[in-house]
Amino acid sequence: MKARADIDLDSANIVGIEFPEGSTAYANVNSETSAGLYAVDSDGRYYVSSSLAGTQWTSAEFARGNGNGCVPGLKEGTATLTASFRGLTASVNVEVSAAIDEDTQEELPP
Repeated sequence: MKARADIDLDSANIVGIEFPEGSTAYANVNSETSAGLYAVDSDGRYYVSSSLAGTQWTSAEFARGNGNGCVPGLKEGTATLTASFRGLTASVNVEVSAAIDEDTQEELPP
């Protein structure tokens, strides 16, 4: 697998987008986790560490994708997050747990 954060999407022949195989994203309420979205071009797989410009995110009420490639947890539960880019789509399950107290690193009550 090739990994590059400096893809020129205008000149790359993007043939697909995907989340790591079999992956589940984990987040906490009121915190963010990286969505881990890959852009795949005709030469192999490239990781895009920042968001793909123009990516549209669709999700349930528990989590959502935002403009910087991260997934904020909205409330506890499980959601499927779908990313769409230039007619290509990819999905990942997102499990959102309770908020974490930054001082104690323990879950906060709902």
